[in-house]
Amino acid sequence: MLPRLLSVGYWEGSLGSGAMDELYRPIPMLLFFLLRRVSGLAVWPFHALSVAVHAANSVLLWRLLARRYSGSVALSAAVLFAVLPVHSEAVAFASQLPEILMATWVLLAWLELEAPAPASIAGVGFFCLALLTKEQAILFPAVLALHDWAFHGERFWSTRRRGVYAALGACIAAYLVLRFAVLGLPVRVGSHYFAGIPLLRKLLTLARFAAANLAWPTATGLRLRVDFSRPLIPDSGTTDLVAWACLLGWALLAAEAVRRLAARGDGARAAFWALSAMVLFLPASNLLVSLNVIGAQRHLYLASAAFCVGAAQALEGLAPYRVWAVAGLSFWYVAHAWRANKTFFHEQAFYETAIRGNPRSAAAWAGLGAYLAGAGKTTEAAQALEESIRRDGRDPGPYYNLGKLKWDAGARQEAEALFRKALERNPSDGDTWVFLATVEEGKGDTAAAARALARALEVRPWDAAAHFNLARLLMAAGRNAEAARHFTEYLSLAPDSPDAAQTRALVERLSRP
Repeated sequence: MLPRLLSVGYWEGSLGSGAMDELYRPIPMLLFFLLRRVSGLAVWPFHALSVAVHAANSVLLWRLLARRYSGSVALSAAVLFAVLPVHSEAVAFASQLPEILMATWVLLAWLELEAPAPASIAGVGFFCLALLTKEQAILFPAVLALHDWAFHGERFWSTRRRGVYAALGACIAAYLVLRFAVLGLPVRVGSHYFAGIPLLRKLLTLARFAAANLAWPTATGLRLRVDFSRPLIPDSGTTDLVAWACLLGWALLAAEAVRRLAARGDGARAAFWALSAMVLFLPASNLLVSLNVIGAQRHLYLASAAFCVGAAQALEGLAPYRVWAVAGLSFWYVAHAWRANKTFFHEQAFYETAIRGNPRSAAAWAGLGAYLAGAGKTTEAAQALEESIRRDGRDPGPYYNLGKLKWDAGARQEAEALFRKALERNPSDGDTWVFLATVEEGKGDTAAAARALARALEVRPWDAAAHFNLARLLMAAGRNAEAARHFTEYLSLAPDSPDAAQTRALVERLSRP
């Protein structure tokens, strides 16, 4: 099983080659696998791990800041980081473990590799773990270089530091080679949010979005959302004065930060935090890689440390009321974080919250429909899935789930039509091919059913059920050797299945000359 985890993409492990997102994250995949083996379907161990990792990150941030700020500033910043409401999605949503775990490895690497220390094996190792956890870690050397200059006056090419950056560069090169070997060259993350939109309109839209839906929620704990898919955020045109003001504001902030950092004056440290936040958010900005959403507040997790440092320094100036100010702001954040966390207590609550925040989100309606279908609420599920298709008919998922509902209701022709529509949108969806095989077998066309199962296994060769059903059809057709091969593969994938003993006996019988 471990070699399979290391040799497939993050979503490919469950969806097969039909996965729309091509990401390489073997460390989270391994942790999810181990938790699943230990705790089964229980959810609390996943949440417990996320909370523990977040707590560790708060301590690591405190240790990092204590080396360069007063004890009260370092502690205040770490406390604010621990309770910041904008972190709710990253911490409370168990599937976002890569986001916070990557921050753990980055902080550990940072503590080991900061100037003027030479490169350490541990620091380089932590950076490698960060790369194998989430792609965003590839920007850590840039952040470290800015930090070396702002706090220590060290250039990354200096004699004392060039070994550090050479080692980090070698890690990145090895990671890219490994990623290419597993996923190939293209970087694909779903459909492109800004497809066909001119660069200027893209920049204006992003600038306004970042001010209203990233900076404001980070500072206030208000306006938290979990869904930013189209068409929630209107694209800004060239006549949008607010967007122009936001774009100018971000540009001036970046330019001033660069000026102060270059001058290494009193403002160099503040400039570092501003620039580091921008650098860390770049992968989620649609400026380096095209994404299927305009952004997400969970991507602010590590970048938000910059805000926490700035807020802690500002509150330090309120002495002798500093402690009360920090406590009051923390209480405000805790209250809003608790309210935001309720979104992630239950799957249905999550999708309903997403729909309230973005009623036009096809993805949110599709998620709600899939959950309701699994909960046996077929009428409500069908309505949600039909609403998703009405909002945006490009996603194959709603067609597949609605097809299953129709099949269970006895509407076989409607089900088949929906399955074929799903395959038109994603010809490499293994689940749909498996179910289409059921449809074909129900019609008596076992040859077509076998072809559908063979196609499913091309997409997802580790699908135990597909191997079993294909073996059954091959055996019925008298192709015993092929049937035995697929039964054997089924046993290797599901050795503890209830029918394992019977299947082994069947393989022995089919293998006889």
